[in-house]
Amino acid sequence: MSYTCETILLSVLNWLHLFATVAWIGGITYIFFILVPVARKTLEPPLMGKLMMAVTLRFRILVYVCMVALIGTGIGIQQLSMGYLIYDFGNIWSVFLFIKHIIFLVMIIIGIIVAEGMGPKIAKLTAKGPSPEVARLQKTQMSLAVVNLFLGIITLVLTGILSAIA
Repeated sequence: MSYTCETILLSVLNWLHLFATVAWIGGITYIFFILVPVARKTLEPPLMGKLMMAVTLRFRILVYVCMVALIGTGIGIQQLSMGYLIYDFGNIWSVFLFIKHIIFLVMIIIGIIVAEGMGPKIAKLTAKGPSPEVARLQKTQMSLAVVNLFLGIITLVLTGILSAIA
């Protein structure tokens, strides 16, 4: 492949990688700082629960698409980048990249727990009406969303550092 084609492909892969990152972390940020506070102020708890369940189901699709895109583009970037040694701990860049990948893996695990483990359980219990169990699960779900938001922010910080030292 010619240098020009590789550069174009690498640019597209980088853009898609960044877009998937921003979509996922931006979505978490929007839900946490805008949607949830507004829903709490304007909706009764049963309606807020319905809204948040619908948002969670819809957002889950975006998160899974972003996960696949990040993995696929990350592999492509690694293959096309010159001197990209993913786990060569002889330099600080590789160490930061490794930490970023561990954080990404934790975010995936949390996302799957929230979407596939807690979501259906909350939906099932909510259908029976309000209960302390639903409230506890929703609180845990929100706490995990905060953890993922925090991890997403760390991911962006690490991305900034990696860009600066590359």
